[in-house]
Amino acid sequence: MKDILKSGIKKVTLELIYEAIDKRTQEIQNDVQTVKDDVQTVKDKIETLEREMNHRFCELNSRIDQLFTLIVTQYRNNSSS
Repeated sequence: MKDILKSGIKKVTLELIYEAIDKRTQEIQNDVQTVKDDVQTVKDKIETLEREMNHRFCELNSRIDQLFTLIVTQYRNNSSS
């Protein structure tokens, strides 16, 4: 009788432990997915900022080219006068 009770208690205890482990495993998997989602959001934001930065650099380069052309043109006009 003792052995049957021990065996029964052992099975119930193991079942409770497995249930707790499964629950915690699911919580950890959910947390990991949340972190992955957050990382993807940050990556997307970085890509957006990089595109904006590149666009602004292109605008600046274009403006610098315009100013350089203007300066060279004025210099040539003043030199030939």
